[in-house]
Amino acid sequence: MPENVKLHPHENCNCDRDGVALPPEIVLEVKNLTKEFYKNKKLFTAVDHISFQLQKGECLGIVGESGCGKTTTIKMITQLLKADSGEIWVDGKQIAGQKQQNRKEIKNLYTKIQKEEML
Repeated sequence: MPENVKLHPHENCNCDRDGVALPPEIVLEVKNLTKEFYKNKKLFTAVDHISFQLQKGECLGIVGESGCGKTTTIKMITQLLKADSGEIWVDGKQIAGQKQQNRKEIKNLYTKIQKEEML
């Protein structure tokens, strides 16, 4: 083998050909997401400043008690419900507060995730 050709030092890692670690590819990032509702004329915080990241290749489960904000969080990520504050980033693009165009990007991300699961 020619001297100038380098083989990758190990498989299934997030590093370059020299084995130097690369930053993780973040496909979903939620920063300080908040949603409040009025319930019986009182302000109720359904989601209180949550933050998390989902990196490529990871699987995320949102679990908790009934009424803790799981569905509200998913609805905000999918833009079915507007967040009161916070940021949502999909593939490096901010989507919170955006219009219909970004729903297509979310659908594309979902499709991409499904395809990767089948590989």
